[in-house]
Amino acid sequence: MQKIRKFIVDPNPDSSQNGKEEFVVDYDYLVIAMGGRPNTFNTPGVVENCNFLKEVEDAQQIRQSVINSFEKASLPTLSDEERKRILHFVIVGGGPTGVEFAAELHDFVNEDLVKLYPAAKDFVKITLLEASDHILNMFDKRITDFAESKFQRDGIDMKLGSMVVKVSDKEISTKVRGNSGEITTIPYGMVVWSTGIGTHPVIRDFMQKIGQSNRRALATDEWLRVEGCGSIYALGDCATINQRKVMEDIAAIFKKADKDNSGTLTVKEFREVIKDICERYPQLELYLKSKKMHDIADLLKMG
Repeated sequence: MQKIRKFIVDPNPDSSQNGKEEFVVDYDYLVIAMGGRPNTFNTPGVVENCNFLKEVEDAQQIRQSVINSFEKASLPTLSDEERKRILHFVIVGGGPTGVEFAAELHDFVNEDLVKLYPAAKDFVKITLLEASDHILNMFDKRITDFAESKFQRDGIDMKLGSMVVKVSDKEISTKVRGNSGEITTIPYGMVVWSTGIGTHPVIRDFMQKIGQSNRRALATDEWLRVEGCGSIYALGDCATINQRKVMEDIAAIFKKADKDNSGTLTVKEFREVIKDICERYPQLELYLKSKKMHDIADLLKMG
C-alpha cells in the first residue's frame, strides 16, 4: 500500500487553522481527474478582467454579462461611442472553443437580444482575436476556410496575427505580428478568454516529483497508468496518453504472429493478430482508413 502525501480539506471554516487541516490517506489505487485551468500565459489583467469558458458558473456569468451589457447600453444618458464600447464583445482564441462561442454569441445576439433591444442592433460588434494566421489551424484547411468565410458573412471581425499583451477594465492591448511590435488598444465591453488549458499547481508539483516537469500534462500509458507510477491513474485534461509506437514493439509483434517459428509471416498469420494490433495501436487503423484499405492484406500488397 502506498500513501498520498497530503490532502488539504476545509471541514470547519472557523477552526484555529484558518479552515485548513492536513491529513494522510492510504490508498491502493489513486485516480487523478482534476482537469485543467484556463491558460492565461501570465498576460497582465486577464484574470481580473476576462471571462473564461471552463465551469458551469462561467457560462452563467457570461450570459448575464451579455444581457447586462444590452441593458446598460439602453440607458439614454450614454453617448454613441460608449454604447459601441459596451456592446463590443471580444473573444480571445481562435481554437474550437473560441470559434464555437463566437458563433453562438452571434446567434444569441441576432436571434434573441436585438428583438428585445432593437435600438442597440447597430452598435453590436463581435471580434475574434487569434495569434496565428488562421482560426482552427489545427484542422483541415477546408474547415478553416469555411469557418472564416462564414464569419465574414456574419460580420464577425477576425483579427488574425494579433497577440494580446494586456487587458485593462475597458481596453485590450494587442501586438500585431510583423508590424514592428506596434501595440494597438481596443475598447471593449466584455472579453471571453479561450486560449486552451493550463496545469493545476498541485499537478505541476506532482509532475516534478515523478520526473515529468518538462511536460504540460501527466503522461500515461494506453491503460491510463501514470508513467513511473504503477498504482496511479490519470485521465481528462490533466493527463495525456503517451501512445506507443508500432516500430518500438515490432519484434514482439512479429514473434507473436509467427506461431510456427518459421521466421516469416503469412497473410493468415498477420490477420490473426491484426485485431490486437489495432486495439493497442489505434493509429494503425486510422492509417488504413485514410488510405482506403479494408484490412492488413491491402497494406501488405503495398510492399
